[in-house]
Amino acid sequence: MATQNQAPNSAPVPTTRKDYVTVVARHELGGRIQPMAYQLPGGSPVKIDCVTDERQAASLKSGGQGTRYTCKVTVDEVQSDVYLFHDEELWFMEAISAQGAAPGAEPAHVQLRKARREAGVSQNELARRLGMDVLEYCKLEGGCEEIDVDLVYKVTADIRHRVPVL
Repeated sequence: MATQNQAPNSAPVPTTRKDYVTVVARHELGGRIQPMAYQLPGGSPVKIDCVTDERQAASLKSGGQGTRYTCKVTVDEVQSDVYLFHDEELWFMEAISAQGAAPGAEPAHVQLRKARREAGVSQNELARRLGMDVLEYCKLEGGCEEIDVDLVYKVTADIRHRVPVL
């Protein structure tokens, strides 16, 4: 169940429980850290197939900030993506929910963002077309809110219908 985390003079932020993990990482001479595997308490080690993205980011679901690694992992022959955060000395993770997508498919919020970017439409314009508040649309596209897959198809069709192909 989500809890509310609130800093002074700020709006409440919905958060979920952090899953702290033990990480095996390669430390390079230049200071770069590359996670190789992780292990949840009481679980078996999970090898990280590859790291697809590395950036400074905040965990919007469970709070905290640090280096966020987007990792592909395979567990029981099913490949999925996870966010692994290195927050100062600790490592924690949150799963990237597929939001109704088929296993191995991109999450709906990623499909939505790609469709909008390919069409060259701004978030403001697309939110207006959908009759939504821009902030609410940004939460959908950022993966903070669950997206109905039908919305992705509607948006994709709307973009293709209204934007001339060059």
